[in-house]
Amino acid sequence: MPKMNRREFIKSTAIVGVASEIAISVGRVSLPVDMTLTYNSSVKNGFLPSTVVSNSIVLLTKKNGLKRKYYEGTWKNLDEMLKTESLEEKIVYNFLFDTKKKDNFGYTYSGFIHIPISGIYQFEITSDDSSRLLINNIILIDNDGLHSRKTYSKSIELKKGMHPIEMQFFERGGQEYFFVQWSRSEFEKMSIPPNNFYLKHD
Repeated sequence: MPKMNRREFIKSTAIVGVASEIAISVGRVSLPVDMTLTYNSSVKNGFLPSTVVSNSIVLLTKKNGLKRKYYEGTWKNLDEMLKTESLEEKIVYNFLFDTKKKDNFGYTYSGFIHIPISGIYQFEITSDDSSRLLINNIILIDNDGLHSRKTYSKSIELKKGMHPIEMQFFERGGQEYFFVQWSRSEFEKMSIPPNNFYLKHD
C-alpha cells in the first residue's frame, strides 16, 4: 500500500484534531455517551483510503450539574460530618474531588439524576473511608464508617424521568479513594455521564 506523505497526512487528519478539541472542551470528561460526531476524511487517489472517525462528546447545559459542598473535620461517621458547616459550595459534573488535603475532608453531592429508560439499575460505590448513596431521598448504599477501600453495590427499579440523588463521602486517614459507577442490562458498568445530572427538577 502506498505511503502517505506529510502533506496528505495533515490534509486527511486535520479534521480529526478539531474533533478531539470539541470532545475535550465540550465533554469536560471522557465518557461514552449516545451522541457522536462523525468525520469523513478523504485523500487523493494512490494514497491511503478514507477513514471515518467517530468522537463521543457530552453536551452540557446550564441545567446540568450537581451542587457540591466541601467539609473539613475529624468524624467517625457521615452523620457527624453532616452536622458541621460546609466551607465551600460549587457546581460540579461528577463525583471527583479536587482538594489538596490528604485527610480529614468530606463532600456531599446533590441534585437530580435523569433516568432515560425505566428499568433495573445497579449502582456501585468504592470508597476509603466513608460513603453513602441516596436516591429518591432513601439510602440505597450505606458504606459508612472508618475503613479501608470497600466496594458495595445494589440494584433499584427506577422509572424514566428525574430522581433526587445525593452522594456523601469523607476521608479520615490513610488512602483517599472514592469511585461511583452504574450499570444496566443494556450497558456495562461505567461512570455516570455528566449530562445525566441536573441541578433542578423542571
